[in-house]
Amino acid sequence: MSPPEIQSTMSPPPPAGCPLSHCCLWNELCSPLNPRVDPGREYASMPTGADDSPARSVLVGITATSGGLRSLRLHRFRVAGSGRVIGRSGVALETLGDDYYRATTRTSHIRAASAVGSSDGRHLWLYFFSREADFSDPKVAKVAPPVPLQLQMDLGAANDDKGITVSRLPDLPIGPLMPTCPISAAGDLWAPYLTGVHGTSSFVMQRFDKYAEKWVKVKTLALKLPPTGADMLSDTIPVLQGHVVIGDTILLSLWPFHLFYTFNCSTSTWAAVATSKNDGTSFAPIRERGVYVEEDDTIYFLCGATIFAYKLCKDQDQYQMAPPTRLGCVCPFSHEGYGFLAYLGGRVMCSVWIGVKLLCNCDAKHVLITTFRVKGDGSEHFVPKGVKVLHSTCRRLDMAPSKSLKSYLEFSFLQEYKEFNHENATPPAKTRRGDVMESSMLLEDMEVPASFNVVKSSNMPGCCRDVLNEVSLLCTAMLEKSAIRTNKTLYIICQVASHSTVYTINILDGRLTCHDKTLTPHCILETSMWYIEDVILNQLIERSWHFFCDSKSIYAAPSVENKVYSCCLDQGYIDSIDSTRPVGVQFHLVVLVGITVVAISGSLQDVYHLSQGKWICHTTSGPPDLDKEVRLSGYVVLSSSTFMVSDADENRCFLHDIVNDKWNIVKPLKPSGSPVSACLSERCVFAKGFIYTCSDWGLAAFELVEQGGSYYLGELVDLRFSWLNYWERNRMCLEYVGEDTSSGAIMFCVAGDDQIHQPGYPINEKPVRITTVQVKTEEMPDGKLKPKSICHVDIGTTFVQGIGGALWTRDCFAAADIHA
Repeated sequence: MSPPEIQSTMSPPPPAGCPLSHCCLWNELCSPLNPRVDPGREYASMPTGADDSPARSVLVGITATSGGLRSLRLHRFRVAGSGRVIGRSGVALETLGDDYYRATTRTSHIRAASAVGSSDGRHLWLYFFSREADFSDPKVAKVAPPVPLQLQMDLGAANDDKGITVSRLPDLPIGPLMPTCPISAAGDLWAPYLTGVHGTSSFVMQRFDKYAEKWVKVKTLALKLPPTGADMLSDTIPVLQGHVVIGDTILLSLWPFHLFYTFNCSTSTWAAVATSKNDGTSFAPIRERGVYVEEDDTIYFLCGATIFAYKLCKDQDQYQMAPPTRLGCVCPFSHEGYGFLAYLGGRVMCSVWIGVKLLCNCDAKHVLITTFRVKGDGSEHFVPKGVKVLHSTCRRLDMAPSKSLKSYLEFSFLQEYKEFNHENATPPAKTRRGDVMESSMLLEDMEVPASFNVVKSSNMPGCCRDVLNEVSLLCTAMLEKSAIRTNKTLYIICQVASHSTVYTINILDGRLTCHDKTLTPHCILETSMWYIEDVILNQLIERSWHFFCDSKSIYAAPSVENKVYSCCLDQGYIDSIDSTRPVGVQFHLVVLVGITVVAISGSLQDVYHLSQGKWICHTTSGPPDLDKEVRLSGYVVLSSSTFMVSDADENRCFLHDIVNDKWNIVKPLKPSGSPVSACLSERCVFAKGFIYTCSDWGLAAFELVEQGGSYYLGELVDLRFSWLNYWERNRMCLEYVGEDTSSGAIMFCVAGDDQIHQPGYPINEKPVRITTVQVKTEEMPDGKLKPKSICHVDIGTTFVQGIGGALWTRDCFAAADIHA
């Protein structure tokens, strides 16, 4: 199976002055979990044959001022059952019409709508409040109580007849400045409001009596809100932030953000939600309207452009709620726009973010639409861990030709509804080859999405072409069937400041068994590294502990101490070995060469062998200046008696023979070409005549050539990953998994922590990205296997327990090879 070709966009790329044209803004997010999109690029992860017929419509409510008039305008887009947003990138949202409601003032504000559908699915009623104020006269400001409105849609109406009418409900019996919002719950329309916004106040719940056609006061709760702020900054924050409906219960979110109250519509009772006031800054507000997914028993909401999740628990009639889990971001913007979430059913959600304040020279507002599923940890009680993007696309918000788009816009509400009559719905866009994934894997089993309509490098901004060396930002990541039949256990070492932990996963025929799982420690080693954050952020090469592995154990050798720790591969038992080193010697590298443990200090002149608990110094021979200080960037074991290191400062590589205690300089095979520049990163792998090392974009390979007792490195073979994860090579670890003798394919596993580039996970759990890759080779006349291309066999995300602070994937070792 070959990946689909990268195709040029069907829509023109955004102008250079548009923020969406600058991929640099996406650097902290861009990955298969948070793909970059713009009017010329979209991103999808759906298998071939997925249902692309319209299943849900999503209504977008916009309030805009134009020509002195403030009116409500409705737009719509459709989503297929697979999660695909119907239509192509860059097209405008369908306009249902404008002027459905004209406000009496230019500064009216429509609170998020709440919906009720008819039993036959033909009609939909939307309820919203329009808060209107007139500040045209600075001496006399006129503020009226919110105007309750009802919008009715005939979903079975023909396309030329939108079937939309707006009518006014009876006035709300509340004061003009009292915060309120409409809520549909338990078959009724409710309107909670606060009598005051500072100090002593009351929470009053009203219900609309549809038979008597009036608002009825149901229950009042006395509460105390914070006093007026000293700096008056907090006074501008709305007290009533939003709500979410959970069955017959309404959860209301207030300011300060740790304040939550519930109202049970069946029993008409108020209750406060217990939260930690001391941890108040960790809470996020549910703005306007959140989404409750019963299958997950979880509340989801969008704050800025970030997706959060709350769990509302009840213990002995007391509601409790911990700070939310941050699941991910939908775009790199926040205050430049506004967004809402909608639940489409089938555990598929949709986020819509509109750049109403985004400054650019485009002739339309940008609408970023992302459909996704929330990933759990696989436990009996669902715990959200992150999001899996199904489709992410950029659409356009156009207004009627007679209306100016440069007026004040407000994204008022988002409402999904089920298609009533598919025969009258917009037909799905024709599927072209390359638009979908040609893969036999089911969507639920798929970890890596495919992208389509990818912008060519020639259409990228100059800043990005320079950084990416003319390579497209987001290539298609396809999973290929493994040619290698093997079963291995991978041991991953994760370092934090106080210790390192060994975790295990299984690799079966190239497939990982760790998808979305929280790993259990195999063993914990007391290898403290207090300066770990400096090592990661500043890419320091100094190591206080060094790890190596034999057929039975993983060992941790210190740089300055005498005790060596070991962890049994089979049972995880911890042991320690006393060793004696020369006084004042600090090891910069400890490596297992054959059956000999070898260490290097600050220079290459002295090499130490561990023998019967003592470090024996071996004075070496070779090129001049061996006593010069070296700064090691990586190493590779070549045989049972030789290994090679690279010096980052001198951009040179050295090969050492431990039997003859001799160093050789490894020169470039073609001196006229580019110099060999610190080519090795961390622990590398030697396979079939080539050295494989991690690079910032995947793997790199060099041929090792011996001629007349001298050693040379061939030209770099660039093996870039198609999965763009912004790898940093000093935070990646590489291991050989196996090879197929008939095809010549070689499999490797690469693991890397993702703490900096993928924020948003709980502080006590850290994500680790793992991929198995298969390198296709061709045989050379001397029997070596030259790498030609690389593809992914599997990609997974796993989680490890953390105690806060930095996490570093130090190394990984594969063992227990059982051929099928």
